[in-house]
Amino acid sequence: MLRQMSLSRALMVSVVGLTMVAGTAAQAQPAAKQPEGERPAGPRGPAGEGREGRTPSLGSSMKAMYRAFTALSAQVGDASKKEENLALVGEIQRACINAKANKPGGKVYKNAKTDAEKATLTVQFRTHLITLAHALLELETQILEGKTDDAKATLGKIGKLQEEGHKLLGVGDDEDDKKSDKGEHDKGEKDKAHAPK
Repeated sequence: MLRQMSLSRALMVSVVGLTMVAGTAAQAQPAAKQPEGERPAGPRGPAGEGREGRTPSLGSSMKAMYRAFTALSAQVGDASKKEENLALVGEIQRACINAKANKPGGKVYKNAKTDAEKATLTVQFRTHLITLAHALLELETQILEGKTDDAKATLGKIGKLQEEGHKLLGVGDDEDDKKSDKGEHDKGEKDKAHAPK
């Protein structure tokens, strides 16, 4: 019996010693080199996050929506581009959700005098983007099911929602807004983008 206890104790000391040596050896190993120009492996933030895990700004979200919307408008009727169209809808959806996470912009919000006015505008802004998100889900379903005529009609409805949202917040209705949009789109291009082909 005494001999069994000393063997057990010796085995336990050996295991503890080996664990300590293995732990020290693992810590002493140099980190694997990351190939130049590649992102380090590891968990990423949720989809749609900007730099350092921050939500993209309202302006960048709106620009992303506009770019994808314009591209989708040009090809939504082409059933052979189903996968591309679904990817574009996904881009618009992500940008819409990112925009919703921001405070409203535009001159109406900036000129609001009270916190109550700003709170009301924020509710209207978010509600409007929720309506847009529903329309985008409808559009995605129509594209998935190959209903290109319905998708064209829904895309037209989405274009009208954009106009309503801009009107609600006073975006794009004066020279300062037009100057800030320079390079993104002008009135003629905007009108063309709202008419799916």
